[in-house]
Amino acid sequence: MSNWFDPNKSFFKLPVVYLTIIITIIVAVVVSFFIYKYSNLYFKINYVGFNNVLEYFRVPISILAMLIPIVAVFAANHRSEQTREQIKISSEQNNFVNYYKHLEEFLKYFKEHTTKDVKFKSHNRLHSVLFPLAKKGKYHIEGSIIIRITSAIDDVYHLLQMLNNEEIRINKENSVAKIKNILLILNDLNELFDVDVATTNVHKGSIGSSIAIEKRVGGLNYIHSDFCRLINELNAIMKFDSGFIGFFNMNKLTKIQKCGISVNYTPVNENYM
Repeated sequence: MSNWFDPNKSFFKLPVVYLTIIITIIVAVVVSFFIYKYSNLYFKINYVGFNNVLEYFRVPISILAMLIPIVAVFAANHRSEQTREQIKISSEQNNFVNYYKHLEEFLKYFKEHTTKDVKFKSHNRLHSVLFPLAKKGKYHIEGSIIIRITSAIDDVYHLLQMLNNEEIRINKENSVAKIKNILLILNDLNELFDVDVATTNVHKGSIGSSIAIEKRVGGLNYIHSDFCRLINELNAIMKFDSGFIGFFNMNKLTKIQKCGISVNYTPVNENYM
Protein backbone atom coordinates (compact mmCIF):
# COMPACT_ATOMS: atom_id res chain seq x y z
CA MET A 1 0.00 0.00 0.00
CA SER A 2 2.86 2.41 0.82
CA ASN A 3 4.16 1.91 -2.73
CA TRP A 4 0.85 3.20 -4.08
CA PHE A 5 0.82 6.23 -1.78
CA ASP A 6 4.44 7.40 -1.85
CA PRO A 7 4.68 9.99 0.96
CA ASN A 8 7.42 11.83 -0.94
CA LYS A 9 5.10 12.64 -3.87
CA SER A 10 2.32 15.20 -4.02
CA PHE A 11 -1.17 13.74 -3.95
CA PHE A 12 -2.19 14.39 -7.55
CA LYS A 13 1.14 13.05 -8.86
CA LEU A 14 0.41 9.62 -7.46
CA PRO A 15 -0.26 7.15 -10.31
CA VAL A 16 -3.13 5.55 -8.41
CA VAL A 17 -4.84 8.95 -8.12
CA TYR A 18 -4.52 10.33 -11.63
CA LEU A 19 -5.15 6.94 -13.26
CA THR A 20 -8.33 6.50 -11.21
CA ILE A 21 -9.53 9.98 -12.18
CA ILE A 22 -8.70 9.50 -15.88
CA ILE A 23 -10.30 6.04 -16.10
CA THR A 24 -13.46 7.21 -14.31
CA ILE A 25 -13.82 10.23 -16.61
CA ILE A 26 -13.29 8.06 -19.70
CA VAL A 27 -15.96 5.60 -18.54
CA ALA A 28 -18.40 8.47 -17.85
CA VAL A 29 -17.72 10.02 -21.28
CA VAL A 30 -18.18 6.69 -23.08
CA VAL A 31 -21.49 6.05 -21.29
CA SER A 32 -22.63 9.60 -22.09
CA PHE A 33 -21.74 9.10 -25.76
CA PHE A 34 -23.84 5.95 -26.02
CA ILE A 35 -26.76 7.65 -24.29
CA TYR A 36 -26.59 10.59 -26.69
CA LYS A 37 -25.91 8.42 -29.77
CA TYR A 38 -28.69 5.90 -29.32
CA SER A 39 -31.38 8.07 -27.74
CA ASN A 40 -33.71 10.47 -29.42
CA LEU A 41 -32.75 13.51 -27.36
CA TYR A 42 -33.07 17.23 -27.90
CA PHE A 43 -32.18 20.06 -25.60
CA LYS A 44 -34.39 22.94 -24.52
CA ILE A 45 -32.90 26.01 -22.88
CA ASN A 46 -35.32 26.12 -19.97
CA TYR A 47 -35.75 24.44 -16.63
CA VAL A 48 -37.33 21.39 -18.29
CA GLY A 49 -34.27 20.94 -20.53
CA PHE A 50 -31.82 21.17 -17.64
CA ASN A 51 -33.87 18.73 -15.58
CA ASN A 52 -33.93 16.33 -18.50
CA VAL A 53 -30.13 16.47 -18.80
CA LEU A 54 -29.83 15.42 -15.17
CA GLU A 55 -32.37 12.68 -15.76
CA TYR A 56 -30.98 11.33 -19.03
CA PHE A 57 -27.34 11.44 -17.95
CA ARG A 58 -27.90 10.20 -14.41
CA VAL A 59 -25.60 7.18 -14.87
CA PRO A 60 -22.48 9.02 -16.14
CA ILE A 61 -23.03 11.76 -13.56
CA SER A 62 -23.22 9.08 -10.83
CA ILE A 63 -19.99 7.55 -12.17
CA LEU A 64 -18.26 10.95 -11.94
CA ALA A 65 -19.73 11.50 -8.48
CA MET A 66 -18.03 8.29 -7.32
CA LEU A 67 -14.70 10.11 -7.70
CA ILE A 68 -15.44 12.25 -4.64
CA PRO A 69 -15.44 9.44 -2.00
CA ILE A 70 -12.71 7.52 -3.85
CA VAL A 71 -10.37 10.51 -3.96
CA ALA A 72 -11.21 11.30 -0.34
CA VAL A 73 -10.17 7.78 0.71
CA PHE A 74 -6.97 8.05 -1.34
CA ALA A 75 -6.20 11.42 0.27
CA ALA A 76 -6.69 9.96 3.75
CA ASN A 77 -4.35 7.07 2.96
CA HIS A 78 -1.76 9.44 1.53
CA ARG A 79 -1.87 11.63 4.64
CA SER A 80 -1.52 8.51 6.77
CA GLU A 81 1.60 7.46 4.85
CA GLN A 82 3.05 10.97 5.14
CA THR A 83 2.43 10.95 8.89
CA ARG A 84 4.06 7.53 9.20
CA GLU A 85 7.07 8.74 7.22
CA GLN A 86 7.40 11.83 9.41
CA ILE A 87 7.29 9.66 12.53
CA LYS A 88 9.92 7.36 11.04
CA ILE A 89 12.23 10.27 10.18
CA SER A 90 11.73 11.80 13.60
CA SER A 91 12.46 8.45 15.25
CA GLU A 92 15.63 8.01 13.20
CA GLN A 93 16.80 11.49 14.12
CA ASN A 94 16.11 10.82 17.78
CA ASN A 95 17.95 7.49 17.58
CA PHE A 96 20.89 9.24 15.94
CA VAL A 97 21.09 11.88 18.67
CA ASN A 98 20.49 9.35 21.46
CA TYR A 99 23.12 6.98 20.04
CA TYR A 100 25.88 9.56 20.27
CA LYS A 101 24.66 10.66 23.68
CA HIS A 102 24.76 7.02 24.79
CA LEU A 103 28.26 6.63 23.34
CA GLU A 104 29.41 9.81 25.08
CA GLU A 105 28.05 8.62 28.43
CA PHE A 106 29.62 5.19 27.86
CA LEU A 107 33.06 6.70 27.26
CA LYS A 108 32.66 8.85 30.38
CA TYR A 109 31.61 5.82 32.42
CA PHE A 110 34.51 3.81 30.99
CA LYS A 111 37.05 6.37 32.22
CA GLU A 112 35.51 6.53 35.69
CA HIS A 113 34.84 2.84 36.41
CA THR A 114 37.68 0.85 34.87
CA THR A 115 41.06 -0.06 36.29
CA LYS A 116 42.92 0.42 33.01
CA ASP A 117 44.50 -3.03 33.55
CA VAL A 118 43.25 -3.98 30.12
CA LYS A 119 43.89 -1.75 27.11
CA PHE A 120 41.25 -1.65 24.39
CA LYS A 121 42.30 -0.43 20.95
CA SER A 122 39.00 1.31 20.27
CA HIS A 123 36.42 2.29 22.84
CA ASN A 124 33.95 3.01 20.04
CA ARG A 125 34.33 -0.57 18.76
CA LEU A 126 33.91 -1.89 22.31
CA HIS A 127 30.65 0.07 22.54
CA SER A 128 29.42 -1.31 19.20
CA VAL A 129 30.21 -4.89 20.29
CA LEU A 130 28.38 -4.54 23.60
CA PHE A 131 25.48 -2.50 22.17
CA PRO A 132 25.11 -3.59 18.51
CA LEU A 133 21.53 -2.29 18.29
CA ALA A 134 22.19 1.11 19.87
CA LYS A 135 21.70 2.94 16.56
CA LYS A 136 18.19 1.47 16.45
CA GLY A 137 17.38 2.80 19.90
CA LYS A 138 18.04 -0.39 21.87
CA TYR A 139 20.53 0.29 24.64
CA HIS A 140 20.79 -3.08 26.34
CA ILE A 141 23.83 -5.32 26.18
CA GLU A 142 23.53 -8.02 23.55
CA GLY A 143 22.46 -11.26 25.25
CA SER A 144 24.79 -13.38 23.11
CA ILE A 145 27.78 -11.43 24.48
CA ILE A 146 26.81 -12.25 28.06
CA ILE A 147 26.33 -15.92 27.16
CA ARG A 148 29.69 -15.98 25.39
CA ILE A 149 31.55 -14.56 28.38
CA THR A 150 29.83 -16.77 30.97
CA SER A 151 30.58 -19.79 28.79
CA ALA A 152 34.23 -18.72 28.62
CA ILE A 153 34.37 -18.50 32.43
CA ASP A 154 32.88 -21.99 32.75
CA ASP A 155 35.24 -23.43 30.14
CA VAL A 156 38.39 -21.93 31.68
CA TYR A 157 37.27 -23.00 35.16
CA HIS A 158 36.82 -26.63 34.08
CA LEU A 159 40.08 -26.63 32.10
CA LEU A 160 41.99 -25.33 35.11
CA GLN A 161 40.37 -27.98 37.32
CA MET A 162 41.57 -30.63 34.89
CA LEU A 163 45.05 -29.09 34.69
CA ASN A 164 45.35 -29.16 38.45
CA ASN A 165 44.29 -32.79 38.52
CA GLU A 166 47.29 -35.00 39.29
CA GLU A 167 46.44 -37.59 36.64
CA ILE A 168 46.22 -34.90 33.96
CA ARG A 169 49.51 -33.33 35.05
CA ILE A 170 51.31 -36.61 34.53
CA ASN A 171 50.22 -36.65 30.89
CA LYS A 172 52.14 -33.75 29.36
CA GLU A 173 50.32 -34.01 26.06
CA ASN A 174 46.95 -33.56 27.77
CA SER A 175 48.36 -30.66 29.79
CA VAL A 176 49.54 -28.86 26.69
CA ALA A 177 46.14 -29.39 25.01
CA LYS A 178 44.30 -27.90 27.99
CA ILE A 179 46.64 -24.89 28.10
CA LYS A 180 46.15 -24.34 24.41
CA ASN A 181 42.37 -24.38 24.87
CA ILE A 182 42.62 -21.71 27.57
CA LEU A 183 44.80 -19.59 25.30
CA LEU A 184 42.31 -19.99 22.46
CA ILE A 185 39.45 -18.83 24.71
CA LEU A 186 41.48 -15.83 25.89
CA ASN A 187 42.53 -14.84 22.38
CA ASP A 188 38.97 -15.24 21.12
CA LEU A 189 37.79 -12.68 23.70
CA ASN A 190 40.77 -10.42 22.97
CA GLU A 191 39.82 -10.35 19.30
CA LEU A 192 36.11 -9.86 19.98
CA PHE A 193 36.69 -6.84 22.22
CA ASP A 194 39.71 -5.56 20.28
CA VAL A 195 42.09 -5.80 23.23
CA ASP A 196 45.58 -4.40 22.71
CA VAL A 197 47.37 -7.72 23.19
CA ALA A 198 50.75 -5.95 23.28
CA THR A 199 49.81 -4.88 26.81
CA THR A 200 48.95 -8.44 27.94
CA ASN A 201 51.27 -11.08 29.32
CA VAL A 202 50.16 -13.71 26.82
CA HIS A 203 49.72 -12.84 23.17
CA LYS A 204 48.36 -14.68 20.18
CA GLY A 205 51.75 -15.96 19.12
CA SER A 206 51.94 -17.99 22.30
CA ILE A 207 49.49 -20.52 20.92
CA GLY A 208 51.82 -21.73 18.23
CA SER A 209 54.56 -23.10 20.42
CA SER A 210 54.71 -24.85 23.76
CA ILE A 211 58.23 -23.48 24.25
CA ALA A 212 56.94 -19.96 23.58
CA ILE A 213 54.38 -20.42 26.34
CA GLU A 214 56.98 -21.50 28.86
CA LYS A 215 59.27 -18.60 28.02
CA ARG A 216 56.67 -16.00 28.97
CA VAL A 217 57.85 -14.12 32.04
CA GLY A 218 56.20 -15.47 35.15
CA GLY A 219 55.23 -18.81 33.63
CA LEU A 220 51.80 -20.21 32.93
CA ASN A 221 49.97 -18.36 35.66
CA TYR A 222 50.04 -15.28 33.44
CA ILE A 223 47.56 -17.03 31.14
CA HIS A 224 44.77 -17.17 33.67
CA SER A 225 45.86 -13.81 35.11
CA ASP A 226 45.18 -12.08 31.76
CA PHE A 227 41.87 -13.89 31.50
CA CYS A 228 40.73 -12.80 34.97
CA ARG A 229 41.73 -9.18 34.38
CA LEU A 230 39.80 -9.09 31.12
CA ILE A 231 36.64 -10.60 32.63
CA ASN A 232 36.76 -8.29 35.67
CA GLU A 233 37.19 -5.30 33.40
CA LEU A 234 34.31 -6.35 31.15
CA ASN A 235 32.13 -6.99 34.20
CA ALA A 236 32.75 -3.42 35.38
CA ILE A 237 32.24 -1.90 31.91
CA MET A 238 29.01 -3.80 31.20
CA LYS A 239 27.41 -2.48 34.39
CA PHE A 240 26.98 0.73 32.42
CA ASP A 241 23.77 -1.03 31.38
CA SER A 242 21.57 -0.70 34.46
CA GLY A 243 19.89 -3.98 33.55
CA PHE A 244 23.17 -5.90 33.80
CA ILE A 245 23.89 -7.10 37.35
CA GLY A 246 27.03 -9.10 36.59
CA PHE A 247 27.88 -12.58 35.37
CA PHE A 248 26.04 -15.22 37.38
CA ASN A 249 29.16 -17.42 37.57
CA MET A 250 31.59 -14.79 38.90
CA ASN A 251 32.21 -17.12 41.86
CA LYS A 252 34.04 -19.39 39.42
CA LEU A 253 36.21 -16.48 38.32
CA THR A 254 37.17 -15.93 41.94
CA LYS A 255 38.21 -19.57 42.15
CA ILE A 256 40.15 -19.22 38.89
CA GLN A 257 42.03 -16.25 40.35
CA LYS A 258 42.92 -18.24 43.44
CA CYS A 259 43.82 -21.60 41.90
CA GLY A 260 46.05 -20.56 38.99
CA ILE A 261 47.86 -23.23 37.00
CA SER A 262 49.86 -25.54 39.20
CA VAL A 263 50.93 -27.96 36.49
CA ASN A 264 54.63 -28.73 36.58
CA TYR A 265 55.25 -27.85 32.97
CA THR A 266 58.40 -28.77 31.07
CA PRO A 267 59.12 -28.24 27.37
CA VAL A 268 57.67 -30.93 25.14
CA ASN A 269 57.75 -31.60 21.45
CA GLU A 270 56.09 -28.65 19.66
CA ASN A 271 54.02 -31.04 17.62
CA TYR A 272 51.75 -31.33 20.64
CA MET A 273 50.70 -27.72 20.06
